[in-house]
Amino acid sequence: MKNKTKISIILAIFNIILLIILWFNLFYKADYRMNEIKKDYISSFNFLMREQINDLKGKLSSGDYSGLNDMLSEIKLPKNYEAIIIFNEKGKIIASFPQSKADKVDKAILTQAFSATQYPIAIEEKDKTHLSIILGFNKNSEEGIIGGLQAKIFAPHILFIQRHLIHLGILYIAFILLINIAFNYLLIKMHIETKIIRAADILTSLSRSEKNIKQIEIMSKDEFSNLFISLNNFITKTNILDSRINDVINFLKKAASNTKDELSKIQEGVNNQTLNSEETISTLTRTNQSLPIIIENISEVEHLSEITNGFIFEMQAALEQLSSYIEKLIKYLDSSAKSTNQIALSINDVSNSIDELSSGVSEIVASTAEMDYATKQVELNSKDAYQLSINTMKSA
Repeated sequence: MKNKTKISIILAIFNIILLIILWFNLFYKADYRMNEIKKDYISSFNFLMREQINDLKGKLSSGDYSGLNDMLSEIKLPKNYEAIIIFNEKGKIIASFPQSKADKVDKAILTQAFSATQYPIAIEEKDKTHLSIILGFNKNSEEGIIGGLQAKIFAPHILFIQRHLIHLGILYIAFILLINIAFNYLLIKMHIETKIIRAADILTSLSRSEKNIKQIEIMSKDEFSNLFISLNNFITKTNILDSRINDVINFLKKAASNTKDELSKIQEGVNNQTLNSEETISTLTRTNQSLPIIIENISEVEHLSEITNGFIFEMQAALEQLSSYIEKLIKYLDSSAKSTNQIALSINDVSNSIDELSSGVSEIVASTAEMDYATKQVELNSKDAYQLSINTMKSA
């Protein structure tokens, strides 16, 4: 997660730097170059018209427009100068070389002449391939112009610069797009790798849990087998003990009943005063002889109870051991279930990551198509600009 955040921050900084470079190259640098071109043409215009400026201003001040066409025809125009036009304060063309078919200059040119009475200014024409150098004249220090001068110059490199700006813009945007695609692909790849590693760890954990469960199963089988043997022995012994205890209890019941009957007879004889001493002695003797047998049977019951208690303790220990193994088994099964749930979640995460990758690949494909289109446009524009440059050189 930290690496993803770092990459996102680096990508944002990189985009900002690229945009700054783009702005510098497309606007600041191009604007600076255009101003340099305009300054060069203004300097050449001043040099070209240096001898005619004063005469031209004098004629415009006096209103005598004769000889202006001859004055202009004497000027040797450079090849990239298409025409020089002289106009009055209303914008009417009063002289031009070569002869102009228009009657008036453009209203925008006349407006610009009011602000160009001290120094010439250069403005771009609407067709983006021409420059106009404009110089206005005023009479002494009075307000308003008395006329002006316009030089129309063919400057195809202006259009070339503008097309160059478009090409650079397309290339920079394509480059930024490519960098962003690469970084996004890297982020998606890192995300998927993280999810896969996490799923692998959980699978390893599950494998360990399965091994532990198998060990528990083996141990449990042995313990259950031993427990069942103990239970069977316990049941068998208990059944035997139960039968013996029942026999003893029945004997004790019978002995107690007989003793009671004998004692009842003696009691009856005492009450009726019909007691026969010999019979009484005989009865008591029989009763006394049966008492050790009864005591022995009672002792046997006690002994059998002790044996039963021992079996019960053994059974209790076996059941406690079984409970311990069952708790361990539940614990491992619970951890296995949790691992299974984690794997299911990880599989979902990996599935989502694969969906993100598919989406990212689609974006990359779409962006690649856009970049191919932009590249083709750059090639076409470059061919047009190259052809325009060739034509310009031929005309020069």
